[in-house]
Amino acid sequence: MMIDHRVLLPGDVLRFTYTNWKGRTAVRTIEYERMEIATLQISDPSSLGRLELYLCGHDLDKQASRSYHVSGIHRGTVEYTSAHSLSKLEPSAEAPRDFDPCAGGRR
Repeated sequence: MMIDHRVLLPGDVLRFTYTNWKGRTAVRTIEYERMEIATLQISDPSSLGRLELYLCGHDLDKQASRSYHVSGIHRGTVEYTSAHSLSKLEPSAEAPRDFDPCAGGRR
């Protein structure tokens, strides 16, 4: 298993494929601002009150602030450009054979 680590700082640019809650898919390019945890207010009424994680930033194509539900970002499509010389960690590392991220680390 390969693990790709990034430290995001405000100003870093991210490009990714995203599907919104309406099912519309597009490539987004944003200038990263922050991550937010919020309660779900739309779509599935049975999910109201559940905590959700959002990626927030300035959409460079729409020239507007936007929030993207993390689950809508397509795995393997994220491109990253650092605006800061010290914001990148080792780009990838081989995980130990007994590493299990769902179990909180090693098995």
